Amino acid sequence: MKPIPHKHADLIKAWADGAEIEVMHAWSRGWVDAGTPSWDEGASYRVKQKISQVKVDTRLSCLQLKFTIENDGVMYKFIDVELVK
Repeated sequence: MKPIPHKHADLIKAWADGAEIEVMHAWSRGWVDAGTPSWDEGASYRVKQKISQVKVDTRLSCLQLKFTIENDGVMYKFIDVELVK
């Protein structure tokens, strides 16, 4: 009989190879750094997403604005806005 792999086997292997792991528990409000993960089967884990920043330059009638937005692969987060004269 073939053994059943651990629920998080692929992530455990990625962590062993140096990947940073994030965890989300039922009571948490989002993904947080797992440090040394406990690999609790009731929690969700993922490889830490790379954050990319996007700068958007837009003109609204007589105003020109530059926005900076971060994307972690799941969510967009507003970082900064600049009024360009």
